[in-house]
Amino acid sequence: SRAAVARLVGTRPGDFLREQMQNCNGCQMWADVALTASFNRRGILSLPMQGTYPFRLSKTAFDESLAAAVTPVMYHYVRSEAAMRFLHRLFKPERADHSGGHVTATLAINGSSESRQCSTFHGRTVCAASLRQDEVPWSLWR
Repeated sequence: SRAAVARLVGTRPGDFLREQMQNCNGCQMWADVALTASFNRRGILSLPMQGTYPFRLSKTAFDESLAAAVTPVMYHYVRSEAAMRFLHRLFKPERADHSGGHVTATLAINGSSESRQCSTFHGRTVCAASLRQDEVPWSLWR
């Protein structure tokens, strides 16, 4: 909420930034851990949020999350532009085409829709360009 952010940052944003940099140095640059330390220091209550995945999921678990009753909100740790673009293509709203219909993105490699490279959310199938760890939002080692 806006009130929580105001309470977190306070009236001196520069001080907050310095605090975050110090926290990041103490937790190997994991910004979520640094921010949680500031929440705790200020007594800001943080509650679990459904649809968030704090660790990289296996491909099976990732696909199961797409079919869950709760819409996914966040996947951790997505670090590459390619993986972020994959998620963007998967979750972006449909857009109307010039004829008034809807366009659904289906991206595949050489016409295949290999389950190892592709995922589907609400009827939209998106395939990764490759199975390199930095190009997919799931873990290849689980």
